[in-house]
Amino acid sequence: MYCKLEEDELWLLPQPEGKVILYVPLRSYLAVLKNDILKHLYCDENTHTCVIEKDLSKEISANFNKHPKISLKDLALGEDGSTIMWDLSLSLSNRCNLACIYCHADAGDSSEVLPFEIAKAAIDRLINDCVVRGRHLARLQFAGGGEPALHFSLLREIVEYLKIKCTDAGIKYEAGMATNGIYPEETAFELTNLLTGISLSHDGPKEIFDIHRPMRGGKSAFEIVMRTAEVFRKRSFPFALRSTISNITIKLRLKYFDFFQKEFPSYSVGIEPLNPQGRGLNLDGTVRPPGEEEFADFLTEAYLRSLKSNFQFHNSTLGKFEVLRVHFCTSIGQPAMTVLPNGDVVACTRAGAPELYKFGKIDTAGNIHIDDFAASRLRKLSVFSSPKCETCFCKYNCGGGCLDLRLSDNLRCNATRKTGMMMLRSKAHLSPEV
Repeated sequence: MYCKLEEDELWLLPQPEGKVILYVPLRSYLAVLKNDILKHLYCDENTHTCVIEKDLSKEISANFNKHPKISLKDLALGEDGSTIMWDLSLSLSNRCNLACIYCHADAGDSSEVLPFEIAKAAIDRLINDCVVRGRHLARLQFAGGGEPALHFSLLREIVEYLKIKCTDAGIKYEAGMATNGIYPEETAFELTNLLTGISLSHDGPKEIFDIHRPMRGGKSAFEIVMRTAEVFRKRSFPFALRSTISNITIKLRLKYFDFFQKEFPSYSVGIEPLNPQGRGLNLDGTVRPPGEEEFADFLTEAYLRSLKSNFQFHNSTLGKFEVLRVHFCTSIGQPAMTVLPNGDVVACTRAGAPELYKFGKIDTAGNIHIDDFAASRLRKLSVFSSPKCETCFCKYNCGGGCLDLRLSDNLRCNATRKTGMMMLRSKAHLSPEV
């Protein structure tokens, strides 16, 4: 039940034990009440205004009013109308050595490679904006879509330039990469010296991996990725895993969970449902996105296993449940930018994302043009622009979900609410299993 009590939003969530969870996210407040409270309040269905017996209202509000209220203005990034760059993502090319059946970019051979002059201009802007805003950390990410390591010399040149600029400006840096792990051991070793972290794509046991992520030509890439991961481990290099979930994964869920528990203890595994974009639009039905309830059950099982083991499954929508937000990602809310090989500045790292995400251009002479109106239009696409979010108790935790998934009607809201409820129950010292 969603209610408004004076200027506060609160949710009263009945639980099977005959109790009610009171959740006031903008006060960072959570409490467990007796079920009888529901007899003493009335909530108007149209205005959501909550009417509670006077003494009880004072008692409830007195408790959460002890916690300072978080300003929505503070959660809405870039509300001053500025378009700044604190985080930068570079897409080096669309070239890839895998032929993943669901690739959102339909990546393969590509003659277009990000010119160093464009990367240099983007980094100059990144460092300048960090200095102007008093931020002491510049973050650079090499985006997937293609495999960044196929352009290792360019990647190294860009990171070395970032290091020099950060040293001159007296700030620190982070340089990460989304990667498929398909390269020689020597390259994996060099990457550990060059970068500060990696997101390694891995879809689990060989039976699943070989279906999802074959080499171009059909050969298995499984052993190569496992070897790359072992190089990272031996070097004590920070990396996490990113895994795409299909109906095949759901079918082999026990093997999937056992694989990660055995092979990657203590590592974070991000699980995301297959999103039919790019090459994924041409799936023949043998492999398909999991159904909404299938994925909800899978995600809750993953969360329960995480509570009982030494590693952590998570999902991007709920991966920041501790962090309140009105935008799913900073790329939409500001400040973060992705620069494509042709110099387009966009707000989504998915290759082939709609024109809606474009809000700037960098040319090979290093000139940067930012369309502040287009950026402002993107910032307005928050939880407040989605009617489905208005009364959902997860809205300030998931930020409305990925805008790209929302636009393609592929959000998994039931999975989010189901897992979100488990997280709240766990925080409230109730059994997460309902």
